[in-house]
Amino acid sequence: GPLGVQKRTNWALQPQAREEFVRSLVSGLAPAPRYFAHDARLNRERHATMGEILPQALRPLEPEEALALVNAGAQLLDTRGADAYAAEHLPGSINIGLSGRFASWVGTMLDPLRDLVLLSEPGKEEESVTRLGRIGFDRVVGFMRGGIVALRGRTRGHARVRHEELKRRLATPERPHVLDIRTNGEWQAGHIDGAQHLVLDDLPGHLDEIPRERELVVVCKSGYRSSIATSLLENAGFTRVTDLAGGMDAWSAANPGACTLA
Repeated sequence: GPLGVQKRTNWALQPQAREEFVRSLVSGLAPAPRYFAHDARLNRERHATMGEILPQALRPLEPEEALALVNAGAQLLDTRGADAYAAEHLPGSINIGLSGRFASWVGTMLDPLRDLVLLSEPGKEEESVTRLGRIGFDRVVGFMRGGIVALRGRTRGHARVRHEELKRRLATPERPHVLDIRTNGEWQAGHIDGAQHLVLDDLPGHLDEIPRERELVVVCKSGYRSSIATSLLENAGFTRVTDLAGGMDAWSAANPGACTLA
């Protein structure tokens, strides 16, 4: 009967050692974000409630005070969208926008035991703090009063590359170096010919594998993760770095068939 077919054909029902079964189950899963371990520790200890966190976190900081905190070791988290970040941002900030998998990438890229200074779209500070607090990032020491406008004169920016422009430049002798930071599965489903592949989670430990002397264009699926990567690379001293607006979604729609399969 149907049960007999399952017993013969379902890999999970075959005789196997327990360790082998567990290994089979988890082999295709991405590693858990680092904050899982932090949250497990927090859950064993008493930690601040949101009512206790908000008054400190929602303390407006003047630029001088905010920059002094960053110089003293606080992380500067910019929660605006990728287009706004590219146009103008403070050097040293990490861009993780509220619009994407915010909690997951904060937990992967930032240290929950270090103080955080927030730079948000005005009016988005409380949402930023609340979503950070849910994953145990409760060391927000304030936010930049007035947002990016308060920092005019200290900011830098770059133009995000559109797919038409990237295609044109890849056909020239001074072609930029394309860095694809998507997952292994996404890469294998199709990528730009000649691109380098480094999964975003692994990027901080592999910076020495990326050429510094060439212009760098970072690519992901939609342009969300590439902005995270661009901010990390800039902080690591890469001076000629931008990313692909709209990511591989835009590239593939405009260039059907112009992808290399792994």
